[in-house]
Amino acid sequence: MDWTCKPNQRPLSGSSRVHAGGTPGITFAICAVLLMIQSGTLACGQDIVPRRVLSTSGLIETTVTDVSSESGAVFESLESCDPLESLPIIRPRGTCDSYLDTYRVRIADRVDTQNELDGGISATQYDSAQSIRMWWDDLINQPLGFSNQRLVVDVGSLTTSALAHSPRIRALLAEPHILQSSVTVADAAFDPMLFLEGKFVDTNDPVGNQLTTGDQSRRFRDETLSAKAGLRRRTRNGGEVELVQRGGFQENNSIFLQPNPQGTTRLELNYTQPLWKNAGTAVNRSQIVVAQLKAYQASSEARFELENHLLEVTSAYWELYRNRALWLQQQKLVGSTRQLHDLLNSRGGFDAGRRHILRARAALASRQAGLTRSAAKIKDVQSRLRMLVGSEQLIAASGAEWMTSEAPLAAPVAVSAKGSLIQALENRSDITTAIQEIHEVSVRVGVAKNQVLPQLDLLLGTYVAGLDAGRDPLGAFENQFTQGRPGYSVGLAYEIPVGNRAAQSRLNRNRWELSQVIEQFRQTTESAIAEVEIATRETKTAFQDLVEKRIAIDAAESEVAYLTQRYQELPGRDDSLILLIDNLLDAQDRLAEQESDFVNAQVAYAMSWVSLRRATGTLLRFDDEATVQ
Repeated sequence: MDWTCKPNQRPLSGSSRVHAGGTPGITFAICAVLLMIQSGTLACGQDIVPRRVLSTSGLIETTVTDVSSESGAVFESLESCDPLESLPIIRPRGTCDSYLDTYRVRIADRVDTQNELDGGISATQYDSAQSIRMWWDDLINQPLGFSNQRLVVDVGSLTTSALAHSPRIRALLAEPHILQSSVTVADAAFDPMLFLEGKFVDTNDPVGNQLTTGDQSRRFRDETLSAKAGLRRRTRNGGEVELVQRGGFQENNSIFLQPNPQGTTRLELNYTQPLWKNAGTAVNRSQIVVAQLKAYQASSEARFELENHLLEVTSAYWELYRNRALWLQQQKLVGSTRQLHDLLNSRGGFDAGRRHILRARAALASRQAGLTRSAAKIKDVQSRLRMLVGSEQLIAASGAEWMTSEAPLAAPVAVSAKGSLIQALENRSDITTAIQEIHEVSVRVGVAKNQVLPQLDLLLGTYVAGLDAGRDPLGAFENQFTQGRPGYSVGLAYEIPVGNRAAQSRLNRNRWELSQVIEQFRQTTESAIAEVEIATRETKTAFQDLVEKRIAIDAAESEVAYLTQRYQELPGRDDSLILLIDNLLDAQDRLAEQESDFVNAQVAYAMSWVSLRRATGTLLRFDDEATVQ
């Protein structure tokens, strides 16, 4: 009986490569050994071998370096580590993978337009985006002065360390191992069973019938020793075979027992084979298949959660980058405000009155407070990163200043919506889980169909028996092979519940469950397609937003330069001067806001690539080649 998944089945009525992000400018460094599956005992298993992990830059090496402070205090960089030895991979989908054929055809007919590939960015914008560079790019990777102890980090080192040390990841990876043990439990049902039993009975009963002893004895005295030992095993096609050796002796005061005492032995071989219900390898191995599928599902779900955790680590890294940039921007804003305040103080006797100085002083205090808040946010992000990674080294470096060494990408990259959708169909763990659920319920439907059949068993047995005088059964054991001939038995056993309502109801229930998981699979696939389309669009929109924010910064800088020059060269009096100062301070605020928006756009563009990899299921991607595409 072959229970394969069929896409048109309807319920009845009644390379060794991992893309850890794979994003331009973002490298996830992950050195891992894949979860090993013992394929020999698994229904849908395949041989899995340990593999190394590569990123967009090739075979991973730790990229963090040491940075010495001027005072000599040094924190070691994140060490190269071997992450957990059980990183889950996408599990086999089996024959149910054909459910995706309709979606593959649908996507194959799709054509990417040039506008979809380049995101609608004009040639001029593309060229300018290639050379986007801001004044804080060189400063953000330098110490900001928060501590004499410093640590350089990047996305790769943090994700590698998280895989090796995060308690959350360790907990996630325990679940597949827990469920994998259920496969062994299910397969152990076919292990041979050794049994041994012995019993001695000393009987002393009053005689109520002369036929009991055959003489005038008033009491029946009987000593009996019985023992048996053997092997019993359930076969994978549903049969049960038993080999048992029985033996013992009997001695009593009855004249009918001859010889008295006597030793007896009996060697039996019995076999029971179901012919309808519970017959066949598919039925009897179904529990192994279901257990394996649940283990596969647990691996897929663990992978899904693992990707979410790595996404959080990456997001926290870019949040650290963003807050360091915002601190530099706020520091520049404070410096500009202090410069204006000092200039007004120096011109206090000329055209700057007390009102003008107080206005500048208030702006300086407000912006200084913002600088303090920015420094606190940097510490907050460091604390969050330390919690997500869980590394002892990061815990030891809690008081250090963490410096980012990886900058966001500032160039457009062509994205194929069609290619991304194809990747999603083949790699997303939620689609794999949905397919495995269809496979599991299909197996249950097959079992339920079998259970509707009547119980008809073939009973076969054969034996040899021996008898010898005396209380020692060894003589009887020898005689069973030398005297007489083997006996045998053949029979059939049939039974079926009247109406068979329970089995019919279970079959109907399983068919509806199959209908349910098929619809859930369709919903999961459609949701995945929509998510990929949105993520693809977001990468294009995010870069366009980055370009527009850069243009806005240019305009804001021109405005600040114009108002500063006007104040320096064309001083005024009273209301005209205070209006000019207000305009200048407002222009500085707008410039700072545009710079902040630009950093937000940078981080959004970087995360859009990570989110796209997450949507396509290639954030952690395992291939069989030695180079990175």
